[in-house]
Amino acid sequence: MQFIYVLPGSYYLVDVGYTNGERFLTPFRGQRYHLDDWSERHQPTTTEEFFNMKHSSARNVIERMYAGI
Repeated sequence: MQFIYVLPGSYYLVDVGYTNGERFLTPFRGQRYHLDDWSERHQPTTTEEFFNMKHSSARNVIERMYAGI
């Protein structure tokens, strides 16, 4: 079994394949997530949707950064 070591004071932004645990930030299941789901007319209505929108946005930035390497 492999364990992931998380640096002190750090958090990992992970997808729904991981369980939500200490220092692992997963999106809420059953809530809108992808950036395409959001627009001026469809803003988050719950704290879970708001978190998922911010999670998706941060993940998008990280993926674009690694694509440029």
